[in-house]
Amino acid sequence: KVASYKKEQKMWYWNDRNFEGLLKIAERLEEDKRMKNLADYCRLREQGLRKPAFEALDKFLEESAVWDVKTSREIIDLIFQIQFCAPDVHQFITTPLNKIFLLPGLKAWLKDEPNSREALRWEGFFNENPKALNKLLSLHPDEIAARRRLIKRNCLDIIYYATHLCQVNRLLMPISEVEEIIASAEELISSAPDKSELKDVEAVLHEQISMFQDWKIFTEECNKEEKKFTDWCEENGRTYKWGILYFYEM
Repeated sequence: KVASYKKEQKMWYWNDRNFEGLLKIAERLEEDKRMKNLADYCRLREQGLRKPAFEALDKFLEESAVWDVKTSREIIDLIFQIQFCAPDVHQFITTPLNKIFLLPGLKAWLKDEPNSREALRWEGFFNENPKALNKLLSLHPDEIAARRRLIKRNCLDIIYYATHLCQVNRLLMPISEVEEIIASAEELISSAPDKSELKDVEAVLHEQISMFQDWKIFTEECNKEEKKFTDWCEENGRTYKWGILYFYEM
């Protein structure tokens, strides 16, 4: 009844991808007998039956406690693969699953096999560890997802933060630091075995570099107290996408 009401009334329309994803994950997990209880958790959680869902999860965790190392690592790899391919399914990897099974198992895996491709990948993505991703790329340059993550989160996002107030004549990081990050992004792109897979992030970087270079010229040519950077850009035929800023009085 809960699931039927949800589908008819669209109570959770904002969460549809999560619920639909849980069912798809359950179907995939059911192909492996070892994953039956985790599949049951997904189906019950999709129906809104939280208590029985977590009872099924507890059974899965009890079973996992007696698995050998090889089995545990196969399952850890599978769970992280599934979550990586279905990021909208936020109710799949729960806190108990993460703290009791995934994170301790991943930590032990990295201790035993510090160069494991799979362990480094998931440590980098799910523990937000850029050092692990950099090590992964040094060993396996073809890990395109890891390369994209480093370019986006450790370069493009930071450059955007540093420059997003240039429209009101403020750079939020020292110029030398922004230049270092740009150089890191350029190196990550140039060292990729197949640069064609990075065309989108490279285009974003080029636009950021163009605006940053214009900012440096502007600060050298103009008094920032008297002229706005946006006006300077317009006068010089530079077109950039400016975000909407909101200022609050504290």
